[in-house]
Amino acid sequence: MLRVGRGLRSAVYYRLNVIGLSLPSLRDRPEDIALLARYVAPKYAGRFHSPARTLSQQALQKLLCHDWPGNVRELENVIERAVALAERPVLGQADIVIEQACPIINEAGFRQAKERVVEEFERVFLQRLLLGHEGNISRAAKASGKNRRAFWKLMRNDQR
Repeated sequence: MLRVGRGLRSAVYYRLNVIGLSLPSLRDRPEDIALLARYVAPKYAGRFHSPARTLSQQALQKLLCHDWPGNVRELENVIERAVALAERPVLGQADIVIEQACPIINEAGFRQAKERVVEEFERVFLQRLLLGHEGNISRAAKASGKNRRAFWKLMRNDQR
């Protein structure tokens, strides 16, 4: 007889874990974002009796700009909210409410926009690399293909 609680959970886990699957996070699979959003929108449109069943190109672009720390569940929640509140059959950019979005490129020239994107990439890259190497700068520098001094310089530039 199985004990209720932790014993039951582990027993079920080991029974179900015959074939282990590893699925990368949504941020590593940007090609899946539009596919998932297009699948989820009609599902919630039916549930809420909403006219919103498709997404505009601008809405999809906004979804692609987000980092999705909450993974597929966060994407589904964003689409569910948009569909529930939508008044039109096509979800627009304004219907998609997410905290982080792409920088607006129209207000700056190409060079300024490129600098912002590169700075953001470097910041996120350094943070993830350092987290992955438990704050060890030497190991993070080696993993990035840079020497420790160049890596340290990148970190200092990031703090400005």
